[in-house]
Amino acid sequence: QLTLRPESTAGVVRAALEHNLTYDGPKRLWYAGPMFRHERPQRGRYRQFHQIGAEAIGFTGPDIDAELIMLCQRLWDDLGLDNIRLELNSIGVYHTAPLPYGGEAIPTNSPVQILGDGEFVLGLFGQVAQTNAFMIVNRNYKHEVETTVKITLPGRKLQELDRQTGKWTRGKNLSEKRTVKLKLASGDGRLFRVVK
Repeated sequence: QLTLRPESTAGVVRAALEHNLTYDGPKRLWYAGPMFRHERPQRGRYRQFHQIGAEAIGFTGPDIDAELIMLCQRLWDDLGLDNIRLELNSIGVYHTAPLPYGGEAIPTNSPVQILGDGEFVLGLFGQVAQTNAFMIVNRNYKHEVETTVKITLPGRKLQELDRQTGKWTRGKNLSEKRTVKLKLASGDGRLFRVVK
């Protein structure tokens, strides 16, 4: 089988986590290259396209977001592009205490709750009305942390995305209490989903 990358953000984040790139502080990274879509080609929209991207890993607060937006604006100006409209979006990213500057606490009605101590980032993914996947990242870049997660998402089986194969594991049934213990290495992140 051959896998073609649809974008580079996931690869950059995976490399940063696996090789502990932020051990000495936050990093600004960039990439450029061919990407691929698995959809019908359309006029002006081909299966292969080239993308340039920038990622900022390990920064806290909204300053870095503003920096990346300004970087994009400067690029558009240098390329002489007119009539460009910038649209911003958030997919639900929350933090445990202590909150980084500009960070948002995990809501009490969140379908995923982190019980116990530790500094974590929780990302919720899915359709607007229904979360079906989540990612937990250990914000502590020096120590491994173990925590308990309570999951009230519909479904009985918890699956994790295997980093080596890029496929979902067979999964394990959630307990009656719908809690699971997780051990996360320093700076590590893991992606899960709940299925029937």
